[in-house]
Amino acid sequence: MLLQVCIAVLTMRDHKSKTIRSSLIKLFPRLSAYCPEAYARFYLDATIDMLVKCMKQEDLKAVSLSTIGKLCKSMGDNLSTRVDELLQLVREALSCGPCKTKRTKIQPEALACVADMVCGLGEPVYNRVLDLLECMFQGGLTPELIDAL
Repeated sequence: MLLQVCIAVLTMRDHKSKTIRSSLIKLFPRLSAYCPEAYARFYLDATIDMLVKCMKQEDLKAVSLSTIGKLCKSMGDNLSTRVDELLQLVREALSCGPCKTKRTKIQPEALACVADMVCGLGEPVYNRVLDLLECMFQGGLTPELIDAL
């Protein structure tokens, strides 16, 4: 059953409707939680590739960040080979960089994603997330930041 559903979802990943792509993105954590080992073996790379692509589209960025965090929680160590890539996406969403020193609006999904990544991936990510703290505080002390910490 998982096989047919995943194939159907992934064949629609390039659908022209952003509403459909957003809905598909929201399905990934549920599908991965159903059978994490099988999902990791057959569909995880295609899922991450789609999320990387969707992160470049402003209107799909929030749902993609949320999904990345939830995938980290459901897949755990299965994502260990893609951690650097995922952290880079989060860093970009947090607007980290030398020219981004002013207080800016931080996407709450990026903060939730960081928290979920640490919960799901544990110690290996924890130390790397410490480098993101300055970026996380750029938006000021918000309820979302407090929850993420």
